Amino acid sequence: SSGGIAGSTTTPTSTGNTISVVISTNSLKQFTNGNLTFETNYTIEVRKSEIFGGQREMIIYENGFKQSFERKGNKLILYGECNDCFQSEYEKG
Repeated sequence: SSGGIAGSTTTPTSTGNTISVVISTNSLKQFTNGNLTFETNYTIEVRKSEIFGGQREMIIYENGFKQSFERKGNKLILYGECNDCFQSEYEKG
């Protein structure tokens, strides 16, 4: 994960934590070191991107937070759609 006001970068090595996500058709679960730490429903909608400009598919979580996303090979990259948001990268295992 990288970004935020401080422009920080965190990795499993730097934090000692392994974060994984399980994504189903309409829900996302996040696990830290095997423990469920976050669960939410979502939809995918086309919206105007604050980060990239133009229209992009975005994950819209039930709390209203938006993330643009892209897939590169076996990686999923999520971009928080706000100033000073974080970018998170997950590798399919």
